[in-house]
Amino acid sequence: MKRLFLQVLFLSLVLLVPVLTANALPLWLPGNTEVASAGPQSDPMTITAMMLEDNSSSITETSPDSVTFMDGSMTMPGMWTWTWSSITLDRDPNVAFAGAFNNISGMAQDFVFSISTPISPALTSTLYGGSTTVSYGDADFSGSGGLTNDTSSNPAYTGTIDRSLPGNPGEVLNMLVSLSLIPTLAGETLFANETQGLPGPTISGPAANSTIGILHRFNLSSLDQATFNSTFQVIQAVPEPASLLLLGTGIAGIFGLRRRMNRN
Repeated sequence: MKRLFLQVLFLSLVLLVPVLTANALPLWLPGNTEVASAGPQSDPMTITAMMLEDNSSSITETSPDSVTFMDGSMTMPGMWTWTWSSITLDRDPNVAFAGAFNNISGMAQDFVFSISTPISPALTSTLYGGSTTVSYGDADFSGSGGLTNDTSSNPAYTGTIDRSLPGNPGEVLNMLVSLSLIPTLAGETLFANETQGLPGPTISGPAANSTIGILHRFNLSSLDQATFNSTFQVIQAVPEPASLLLLGTGIAGIFGLRRRMNRN
């Protein structure tokens, strides 16, 4: 009887542990970590990992270094709504976002939306690449409005490295620098996309010490929708074979010089 009780207890724990941990943040991503900002550029909302967790229907860990928030939403009443099908933060590092932004205010506005992830370990030099697909939906069927670069002409997509460090703009990859999705028909949906440095990544970049991320800045018309499907990938750069050969030649020369000096 005791053995049966222990077997039942063990089975219960096995079934319960996934339930208890399914929506838990990984240890490397504390709840107070700032991972996003969203809203009008004049007053964006800062969003923590805990806020994403509280507003997601599920969280999955695809690896010890990666967490994905799925099917969540946030709203600023009278201003905007933000929904996402997936937000992936990978400290290895990689960051990806798929979701939509609705302007529910009465006027067109410049918006900023960003996602970032802490990284580990730090990278002494990098290769990076990114991709983005953006769409505009005439949600109010007015046949007017649109999705464009913001009024300061910032790119609609920017991949960032260490943007969180004081004094470091960290904006390394700019795409959709001339975004203009203007409807001509009521209810029209329009698309734009761009990819650089992928597959790869292949673009040489700076060291990455703390974070990488995606930054979207755009102007969206009243009562309309913009959707984004974006990625930004960074890896440690490996010295080119020619550089390794040069290094090897230099080392061999040093040993040769030392040998000649010892003979003398």
